[in-house]
Amino acid sequence: LAMGPQGGWRYRGEGCACSAYGDAEDHPGRVLLVSKKSDLVEGRGALSDEEAEAARRLDAEIWTRTERPERFSAELTHIERRDWFTKQVLLPLLSHTGALAAGDLVRLRTVGFRPDGDEVGLLLPDALAVGHLCSRAGVPGVGYFGSTVAFEIKPKSAAVPGGRALIPPRQSYKRTHSEFQQMQHYKLAKGKTETASSYEPLDLLGQGSKRGALLDLFRCPQNNLGVYIGSRRAYPGVCSLEDLEVEVGLSVDGMVAALGEALEQQQGTLDLISALQGRDPHGIDGVFRIYQGLLGRPGAFDVSEDDRECRDYVEKVGALGELPRPLALRALEDYLLAATFKDCSLILAFSEVNEEVSGRRESLIELPNAGFVNAGEVGRELFYHMLLIDTDLKHVSKIPVHYEKDQSIAKILARKSGRTSTPQKSV
Repeated sequence: LAMGPQGGWRYRGEGCACSAYGDAEDHPGRVLLVSKKSDLVEGRGALSDEEAEAARRLDAEIWTRTERPERFSAELTHIERRDWFTKQVLLPLLSHTGALAAGDLVRLRTVGFRPDGDEVGLLLPDALAVGHLCSRAGVPGVGYFGSTVAFEIKPKSAAVPGGRALIPPRQSYKRTHSEFQQMQHYKLAKGKTETASSYEPLDLLGQGSKRGALLDLFRCPQNNLGVYIGSRRAYPGVCSLEDLEVEVGLSVDGMVAALGEALEQQQGTLDLISALQGRDPHGIDGVFRIYQGLLGRPGAFDVSEDDRECRDYVEKVGALGELPRPLALRALEDYLLAATFKDCSLILAFSEVNEEVSGRRESLIELPNAGFVNAGEVGRELFYHMLLIDTDLKHVSKIPVHYEKDQSIAKILARKSGRTSTPQKSV
């Protein structure tokens, strides 16, 4: 990466430990993902070599316990791992939605990115290139669509802890505050944001009007909303909301109306994202204990003196400690799958309906992840196409990282309420 991209590839952005490049003339309508990772175990943080190897073996055990057409290997690179997860785990769950962005593994030299590079990259459909997306879906459209405006939305987690979730006695806020709102306290305390967002994921992913949730995202986008004009990032950071309205040719209300109608049309996909976010029944406290137990860490299922006063909590910890290994592995698989969908993104790309597009209406409305919406103004119609991206597979070694952040949030909220927090120590 230090050499820089060649072959006409232009830097687009980054996420999920990858850099994204697009606009190569030889690969129109495609985006190339290049991994930034070199560690054998992702997210290993301060893990020792011995701990990292144990996490690596556990990760492989999780994903090889179920027979799939292509077997998982602990030797996969970050990019290969993502491709395996998409094709072997996610496509069976999401193929009917048409929204999942699946791609092809390529050698970087074969796409001109690095002529002497033997590393593997992932060639994906460009979520901003509406014409190419439709053509790839069987509706020829390259050249018929005009300029595009695209919105990248990170829905975040709408999951609510169920009755089986392990929640420490002094962390009852987890039943009344979404994970997103808990994270707002963390961001404020760490100086990562100056203003807390009022956005609630359930208002976007749930049934009914999306207007309130979308307005909250526009008012305080943080990293949960991005707007692109063509392939250029416009908001936030480049232009103000007022300038965006001028560039797009729509008021915020008009953009919200178009987005809201499109998302309501795609409610089936949103419901599936919500369901997958809820696949984790035990919560991070329970999953961390299971993870520690599978690695043979002492004290994985110990309960502090203060927490022993809560009988329900003690019984749940005891039950987790008695889980047979296959069920414990399944619990970690469910947690990692849920974590993917708590951190995914949706890109909705819009283009004005012209005569050529209108003439293909009957074919275009057959696409499960596309449709026609009103821009909030009489006689102004837009066509949209939606893709689900950033669906990388979290490594099991991320669990301690997630747990430590959760405990940081517990301490922040305890200080605000004047209480003390006694989290389980990470061994």
